[in-house]
Amino acid sequence: MKSFSGFHRLSFKVICGVVTTLILISVVFFLIFYRLHRYQLISSLQESTSHLARLIETNLEYAMLNRDLDLLTKMLTTLGQEPGVEDVAILDKEAVVKISPYPQLIGQELNQMEVGCQVCHDLPPNRRSNTAIITNKAGKKLFRNMIPIFNKPQCFGCHDRTNRINGVLLMDFSMEPIEKHLSLNVKEMLLWAGLMSSATILVLVVLMNKLILRKLKLFVRKTELVGKGNLDEWISIPGRDEISELGDHFNKMTESLKESMGKLREHKEYLENLLNSIDDGVVVIDREYRIVLANTAFLSKFKLSREESVGSSCHGRAMGEVAPCAWSDGSCPMEETFRTGSSHKTMLSFKGSDGVETYAEIYSSPIFNEQGELFQGVEVWRDITERKRLEATLSHSERLASLGVLASGVAHEINNPLASISACIEGIQRRLNRIPEFNWEKQKDIDEYFSLVLKEIQRSKETTQKLLILSRK
Repeated sequence: MKSFSGFHRLSFKVICGVVTTLILISVVFFLIFYRLHRYQLISSLQESTSHLARLIETNLEYAMLNRDLDLLTKMLTTLGQEPGVEDVAILDKEAVVKISPYPQLIGQELNQMEVGCQVCHDLPPNRRSNTAIITNKAGKKLFRNMIPIFNKPQCFGCHDRTNRINGVLLMDFSMEPIEKHLSLNVKEMLLWAGLMSSATILVLVVLMNKLILRKLKLFVRKTELVGKGNLDEWISIPGRDEISELGDHFNKMTESLKESMGKLREHKEYLENLLNSIDDGVVVIDREYRIVLANTAFLSKFKLSREESVGSSCHGRAMGEVAPCAWSDGSCPMEETFRTGSSHKTMLSFKGSDGVETYAEIYSSPIFNEQGELFQGVEVWRDITERKRLEATLSHSERLASLGVLASGVAHEINNPLASISACIEGIQRRLNRIPEFNWEKQKDIDEYFSLVLKEIQRSKETTQKLLILSRK
């Protein structure tokens, strides 16, 4: 069974993916919420400063109409001492400080080319805003509110009626309280985000372990058992989700595999029985000259067991008293088949373990795979010992038939002179019997000679008759 380290587990990958996604989404939403919250704080500051500016503008108008500048100066001084207020002053239209809680600044002209002023003055008048966030020379962020003091009819007594604006009310507020508030909110948001992420991961781990990992581990165990050949294993997963459906398909697949394996086993047994029922020896050899398959006839011929033969090399391996490479003509048929890719035939003679001379014909044929590559070969060993013996007997019979023909001719050639000799002896005897003065009793030895000659001639004829009887079909 394949083991997984912590970094390769499915739960670790899923949790890392979810955590990464949560972090990315949280960062995006954090930036959105941070900007929104900052905008809300600045809007609130802008609204409150606008109310304050309108109040100062009203008091300024009242003080100017009553020519009570001391009251206005005291009010600005009181306002300048409030926490968060960095500066408050009234400028004329030439940017010269006219009223300020700081006497040393009265009469000074602001440089409109400074960065703090260019925030607004860099834009055309129709696009300028009354508020802006600037950075002063000390590097401190300020919220600046610029309220124009318009020239109203009641101001025409002191100001030229052609002027549209008499001056500007300038108020600078420190951004430090807002920044501290934002920093505190960021820490709270990060804390809540961490808690939410931890809770999400914990819930995800529990749900994944309950809904997915336990079921997958069951699949792993069952698959391992099926891989070992135990096809009776079933998976029972309650529910109607995708994993339950996968379990049903797994059970159907196992059942189908079991049926297929049964059919393959039957087919294999049928082929093995068919192969083992062949009297000729059959052996399959791969390109490394290892025995892949051998039938019973082949194993019995060389007194081998299936376990020691299958998988062993056939080159130079003694099979009984013969090595398959020790062919009578010095060539191996399987080598010829692998070399030429065609069938090959040869004959082998050897003495078995019983010392009897045995003859075999070996037919080697190539086996090609689906790609047309020659990857194995099959040899068929046919025992032709009986055929050799029959051929020897037939040859002997042919020689005997030839000898019979020869004996018939010899018998005919001997019978003819014997017949002539016998006829002559009988003729001599008849002539001697016709001679009156011939006395057989006196010539008794001649009669015995004639009788002996006739007897031997008859004996010779009987021998030739036997030769003629032998030569008959």
